[in-house]
Amino acid sequence: MSRLQSQSIVVAGLFITLLTAAAAPTNNVTATYTASTNTLNIVGDAANNTLTITSQNGVVTLIGSNGTKINGLASWSFNRNGFINLTGNLGDGNDSLAFSNTSANIPMLQLGAGNDTFTMTNSKIAIITLDGGTGTDTFVTKGSAMSIQNLLSFP
Repeated sequence: MSRLQSQSIVVAGLFITLLTAAAAPTNNVTATYTASTNTLNIVGDAANNTLTITSQNGVVTLIGSNGTKINGLASWSFNRNGFINLTGNLGDGNDSLAFSNTSANIPMLQLGAGNDTFTMTNSKIAIITLDGGTGTDTFVTKGSAMSIQNLLSFP
């Protein structure tokens, strides 16, 4: 995804604005939430994305760390009580996705190529398919309840 940058110049008394494409920011996770289906979709890039999803008092918050931004911001939130449905692909890179005090269904989530880490702390997660992709991936759970149908590419 590219953004437009503008530059204004004056030529022969005319004010002209030039538009040029700028590269999309790196280490950015694009997140969208669809309330009608309670679905959160996350899409990472080729950088090492580090993302934590937390839930408190009906607000789900995505927090980036180690330089990761969510929709260009340090954190991004939406209102939701109960389970969320999480889908997406974090792309290449050594990604880290953590859940803290969150309830989620994961119909399909791809972590992409790289040495990825998936962590759950005090969360309730139902996974249909979690694909770690190529690389040495790590799955960590602390004080959480989970059900897993397909855990792919994890040792």
